[in-house]
Amino acid sequence: MTSGYSVGGGVGGGGSVLSLGGAGGGGEGDEKSETLRDLFWTTYSKLDAVLQGLRVVWEVASRIGGVSGSFLSSEKGREGIEI
Repeated sequence: MTSGYSVGGGVGGGGSVLSLGGAGGGGEGDEKSETLRDLFWTTYSKLDAVLQGLRVVWEVASRIGGVSGSFLSSEKGREGIEI
């Protein structure tokens, strides 16, 4: 499978050429490159999902801590008894 990206000057040359990807008849190198790219993006997406989950847990815990912290810091308890 040959997937690439190229930008170049038109007919007559003179323009610079940018080429990314396989520039040949395909082969084992392209398959390894695609496999590594897939592994990278899979790992990145799983890390992103874990970090988002941790952010949710952090926000919920901080809100619970903020609610219970403000309750405990009050001078009187639930029934009006001084703590």
